[in-house]
Amino acid sequence: MTDPRTSHRRSRLGLVRVASLSAAFLWALAGTALGQKTTDLFLSNDSTTVSKISFKFFDTRTFDPDQLKAQIVTRAPGFWDKLRRALPLLSYDRDKYRLDPVELQKDVVRLRLFYRRNGFLNPFIDYPASQLDTTRNTIHVIFNVKEGPPLVIEDVLYTGPDGRFAIYQFPEDLKPRWRKLRDQTRRRIGQRFTEAQLVILRSEVLKWLQDRGYAFARVDAEAQTDSAAHKVDLHFTVDAGPMAYFDEVIVEGNRSVSAQVVRRELPFRKGMRFSNSRLVRGQRELFGLNLFRVALVEVPPAPEAQPRDSTVTVRVRVREARPRYVTAETGWAREDGLLLQTDGQHRNFLGSARQFTLSARWRTGWLSLPQTDRQAVRSFNVSASLRQPYLFTTRLSAFFAPFLSWYDDQNQLGARFYEFGVNTTFVYELLSFRTLTLQHTFARAVPLGGSPLADTLNVYNRNVLFAGATMGRVNNFQNPRRGFLIRPSVEGAGLLNSGVAYFKAALEAVGYLPLTDRVSMSARVSVGRLRPFGSSRAQNDQQVEFRFDPVRFYAGGSGDVRGWALQLLGEKYARPVGRDSTRFIYEAVGGEGRMVGSVEVRWPFPGLGSRWGLATFLDAGQVSGTLLRDEQGRVLRDANGNPILGKEDLFDFRKIKYGVGAGVRYRTPVGPVRFDVAFKLNPSDEDLQRPEERFLYDIGARADPPPKRFLNRFNLHLSIGRTF
Repeated sequence: MTDPRTSHRRSRLGLVRVASLSAAFLWALAGTALGQKTTDLFLSNDSTTVSKISFKFFDTRTFDPDQLKAQIVTRAPGFWDKLRRALPLLSYDRDKYRLDPVELQKDVVRLRLFYRRNGFLNPFIDYPASQLDTTRNTIHVIFNVKEGPPLVIEDVLYTGPDGRFAIYQFPEDLKPRWRKLRDQTRRRIGQRFTEAQLVILRSEVLKWLQDRGYAFARVDAEAQTDSAAHKVDLHFTVDAGPMAYFDEVIVEGNRSVSAQVVRRELPFRKGMRFSNSRLVRGQRELFGLNLFRVALVEVPPAPEAQPRDSTVTVRVRVREARPRYVTAETGWAREDGLLLQTDGQHRNFLGSARQFTLSARWRTGWLSLPQTDRQAVRSFNVSASLRQPYLFTTRLSAFFAPFLSWYDDQNQLGARFYEFGVNTTFVYELLSFRTLTLQHTFARAVPLGGSPLADTLNVYNRNVLFAGATMGRVNNFQNPRRGFLIRPSVEGAGLLNSGVAYFKAALEAVGYLPLTDRVSMSARVSVGRLRPFGSSRAQNDQQVEFRFDPVRFYAGGSGDVRGWALQLLGEKYARPVGRDSTRFIYEAVGGEGRMVGSVEVRWPFPGLGSRWGLATFLDAGQVSGTLLRDEQGRVLRDANGNPILGKEDLFDFRKIKYGVGAGVRYRTPVGPVRFDVAFKLNPSDEDLQRPEERFLYDIGARADPPPKRFLNRFNLHLSIGRTF
């Protein structure tokens, strides 16, 4: 027996279906009247699926199809879904892309509302040109879009509550700044109006007021539209209220952390003129202590919590995190293999927000995929770090970190040793993400048994002073698209019985420029100069040379000149490695000077989602180190078989190496995954020759130069994180 409720529900769904198909038929008739190609949408059924969604623009095109697709509910299968459908044994959810005529009509309404919010009063949107494939029972939805003329901002006006110009509310010292803000906002006159723009302008005016003492300012925004002329006037009513000053600070929610420590981190004191930016900075400082899961610095709303007068009570609400925690992490890099790291931290060691951290990091070399026969570098490091977050000011913090390291790099002769010492670091925060750093390192290096040089080299000390800074301005420090950053650094060693003596300076400048809404360009220039002095000048002395292996400049790698493997751009020589000396690698010479430049253009990956991207790049670089060679190009060696360094070619533009390439990007929560294919444009002979064959040629055991392998011009990189 049929349930009457079921019959009624089916009947109702049937009416909806008929109404939907009737509407689709009317759209088709409308398309015919416009002389457009139409499709018999009424022939679709419950099993019809969407194969593709396209947009056809008839006059202007303001938005990309991906932006419009984000406004609608109807979906078409993407690259991965098409792959699942094509390959066996993979699941494919066909129902997810089933055509719903009612939802399709609602999508038209959604698109119209989107255009109206963005300044187009009378957009014409329909879909009669959609193409139905009755054989496969699929439909290609094609939206016809005629945007029409946009609304244009004709005037921007600021008045007070009484109708007079708003400037009368400000003292004489603020009036020039108000005029500057007013003139900046009036530059939008002549631009297309959007609802978002009105909200942004209101926020800018309110922020300006609150950063200059007007804690209880109010700003009302109104758009007065002339639909016939397609023009709009923006009217802002500004009620500045009284000039206010910081008063009491109430701390709530703290348990083990004292209220004094919380107030200490706030960049304002009682009696200072109110500034909302100081509230934001104070909240950032509290989060920077790594003590709190929640930290809110706010002004309780007036008049409920406080009167709208010249004093401001600030409320700080915090929720403390667990004081102790232990983490364990693992990762993988092509050139390092498996990485293991563990950290244990006490967030409030001995009170006053000090942090004590015990860390261990191990580069195992397991599962590495070295390029050009290089061996994975293995190392183990354990350190203890004590951080003092407040030294006379919230901007200055200090770190004291003793450490013990073991290092084994078979790619560099004799680079097998352990080292112990201490780092002392001071960090001064100029602005958010822009810092000055001063670091002193004292360490003692001891060559390990089994190293080729362990019997001839003495234990030596490193006494290094480093200073660096990060300066500039970008729109987003996590994912910048506009702006620039400059990172200068200087480093010196040679005092207090240091086994190395040198002065080193480097400068890196990075710029970001958006080309379109979704395409951006970034460029980087990096230069450096190393100047050994005293006994360290004798770089051909084996006791000195191996100590400078980690100090000299290098180029090449996934974040550098990508046509070359890690550190292998520039002069290099072949040598055997391993106890049986049956394996061969290239060891980089490095140099006392380096200059590197890169240009990269990033854009969306067609057909894939917003997480996917493409990049093309041009890299160039030169490292100054040279090797002495004979007339046949063989590397000259001393009596012990070690290569002889020649005169440095500092900043020789004729010896710049170039590489080009392209890559795929996929955005993840831990950073973009990058896969790059790079091509060497002007490689050296060693870049294209096998190291074992080159070694035999250099020592005279082979008469003819080794053959050059074209495939060695290509280099592959798989990594995580931004290039620069």
